[in-house]
Amino acid sequence: MNRLTFRNDGLGWFYLGLCILVLGALYFSGSANSQDTVTALSVLGVLALPLGLLSRLTVAVGSERLSVWLGPGLLRRNYPTREIVGIARADLPFTPFTVGLRLTPRGWLYSIGGREFTEVLFADGSHLLIGTDNAAQTEDFLRGSLS
Repeated sequence: MNRLTFRNDGLGWFYLGLCILVLGALYFSGSANSQDTVTALSVLGVLALPLGLLSRLTVAVGSERLSVWLGPGLLRRNYPTREIVGIARADLPFTPFTVGLRLTPRGWLYSIGGREFTEVLFADGSHLLIGTDNAAQTEDFLRGSLS
């Protein structure tokens, strides 16, 4: 089986671009030496790092494994496809805790936002929650890739 990949870009790229634009404007405005500007540059620089890491959700399915990662792939997890016993939809209330990478009581959560999640169930009873702004598209991709 070839490796099939599904990517979902959230608003992270927009916010990252906005941070870079503001950083550039502050730097080139000529006031880069003032203490307020240095503080603003520091805060924006710190905010840009997690935005870059959490800006894209990628789901890849190969013949032997399901891989899920956020951003450029530093936060990647692999799951054996032979252990997958089901795929379902789950709705969770939107909170700051339903965005990013988290270990929840239901299992690992990979999310770039939204209330809809695709839940992957494994033979050992563990779960994987994949959150996007369109869970139906993610669910269709997984079902088609694993069949």
